[in-house]
Amino acid sequence: IYNSWIKKQIQTPLQQILELLNKNLSILKENKIKIEHQIKNTKTQSLQWPLIASKTRTHMRITDLEKHINSINIYINKLK
Repeated sequence: IYNSWIKKQIQTPLQQILELLNKNLSILKENKIKIEHQIKNTKTQSLQWPLIASKTRTHMRITDLEKHINSINIYINKLK
């Protein structure tokens, strides 16, 4: 009984964190698409550089979040 209670106490917050990370991931992916459209629509090279930097930072955040999501999924599967 104690083991199942502990699993539940750990698994529930992990599930909530996973939901938040997935939500943030989808927001970042949408932002990356918007930035790509802005880069295509901007004709001046000097105005494109900040957008390209922003796209790179967004891509790095997406990659980092995906790693965390995979790790949390592994932990949740171990608890089941």
